[in-house]
Amino acid sequence: MFGNYGAIGWHFPGYRQTKSMLWLFQTDPVRFLETKVFKRFPAHISAVGFKIFYYHAHNDGLEPVWTYLRNQKHLRIIHIKRENILKTHLSRKRAVITDVWFNVSGEPEDNAPISLDYEECLEDFVKTREWENKYDTFFQSHDKLDVLYEHLSRDYQSEMKRVQDFLGVDYEFVKPSTYKQSRQPLSRAISNYFELKERFTGTPWEEFFED
Repeated sequence: MFGNYGAIGWHFPGYRQTKSMLWLFQTDPVRFLETKVFKRFPAHISAVGFKIFYYHAHNDGLEPVWTYLRNQKHLRIIHIKRENILKTHLSRKRAVITDVWFNVSGEPEDNAPISLDYEECLEDFVKTREWENKYDTFFQSHDKLDVLYEHLSRDYQSEMKRVQDFLGVDYEFVKPSTYKQSRQPLSRAISNYFELKERFTGTPWEEFFED
């Protein structure tokens, strides 16, 4: 929701952006959260929340969001991680090239292989693990549930049952609204895969090269 200072990332039916709401979002993001997100809801709504990335809300006056969230000890934190950061890095680089950030059709995409830069990969691997540790510590006083992307992919319903139990809501069957953008093995999706695999051999990141 805080990915773009110039627009509220609602991405949910029934929510809209007005000029006054955007002004509140930009000038007093804490008040925005209190009155527009964590507001009173009808009795049938058991839990509300939003997604925020590690690098969101760290500029343009949105920084108070993080302090507010840390101070709300009753909030339950769902920390989504990925075992293989190489796949995250690949997906992000491909999305920049194709300008396709989501797959909502479920149809497999067979994209041409792309080359990845070693230094960019290394920086992303290190930074991601640092972010994970930083925000585990940041929310250490909260009830927190770690969810692995790989587990969601393998057994979505069991993971969603675990999430709903954590939130204390009645279980409902849910379906994902997006799908994997690519089902290619890494060795086909990355044109310089074997070069990268050799360079990362013997490092903490060699496990990402699983093909």
